[in-house]
Amino acid sequence: MVFRNRTNLACCILAISVLLISAPSAGAQGLFGVGLPGMPSLGGYLGGPAGCGEKVFPKGALEAYVGYMESGRGMSISYETRGLQTPGGFDSGLHRFSSRGVWFGLADSVWLTENLGFLASGWILLPSTTQSREQYNRANSERTWDADPKWWFVDGLFAAQVPGGFSLLAGLRYDYFSIKFKNPFNSSAFFVNPNATADAIAENWIPLVGTQFSMGGSYGNVLVRVVGFPVLLGNVKYKLYVGNAAPTFAEDVRGNWNNGYFLEVFAEYSKKFGAGSVGIFARWNGTEGKSTADLTEGTTAQAFLGDRSFDLNVTRTMWTVGGSFGLDFNLPMLGY
Repeated sequence: MVFRNRTNLACCILAISVLLISAPSAGAQGLFGVGLPGMPSLGGYLGGPAGCGEKVFPKGALEAYVGYMESGRGMSISYETRGLQTPGGFDSGLHRFSSRGVWFGLADSVWLTENLGFLASGWILLPSTTQSREQYNRANSERTWDADPKWWFVDGLFAAQVPGGFSLLAGLRYDYFSIKFKNPFNSSAFFVNPNATADAIAENWIPLVGTQFSMGGSYGNVLVRVVGFPVLLGNVKYKLYVGNAAPTFAEDVRGNWNNGYFLEVFAEYSKKFGAGSVGIFARWNGTEGKSTADLTEGTTAQAFLGDRSFDLNVTRTMWTVGGSFGLDFNLPMLGY
């Protein structure tokens, strides 16, 4: 799924939202009928607004998530020097790599009013080491790196119940992603330095707008959710150290996002068992950030190249599948 510009992405989000809102609502549940992984789930036992004389949403609704992630070759970091060659003769580079690992997540939630809820969650990835093939000057030369990624995020999400089992969603996610490239080998470039390293760090503030539809019955609960935004906020840094040179050549570029998008599609099935619930989920999301990054003053690259700007892009797409586990803290002695 590729979006050429923010208008196309916004149209896609709007079309999916309209499709969900026009879907049949038979048997639909309330605000958090089932889970929200990514803005993680709330089991069907949490229900919607309560009946006469009954408290609405239990305050101790804790959810835990475990899921396996696979990106295929959907991760990339690229840079362009806008036609200016570095002292090594390079004017562009592209890291393309896969990422996989296990996500762990926790979420808690509360009803603010009868029809408005708030959910806070945090997720962290336990990644496996992978490899990246970096291409220079549009594949005229290449080398391979060992790559160690780190990824976590926290978010808050308001959900407003509307008729027909739907909720309108709005919130914010802080997303931290970094990857360290090291131990280069299999190089077709004119130099190979085993001490060279490179680091990329992306800090993303992602507005979240979307909708969800849920329905349930004796068979369990089913949810479909879409959130996204056609703008990415935050910044990116890319550092390259050649190593063992005299002096060590360092290329350090930093900039804010000036274009990008985020989109997440999620589906879950869950079922209540006694005081808790279990479920399975699948999640796809894609993120792209584009920045005009400047060389950091005082680095050797800045001394060689002067005040130059780079086009720096980071793209991530991934699938996650796993399970959710809920526990109901709706205890009579607490008066809920």
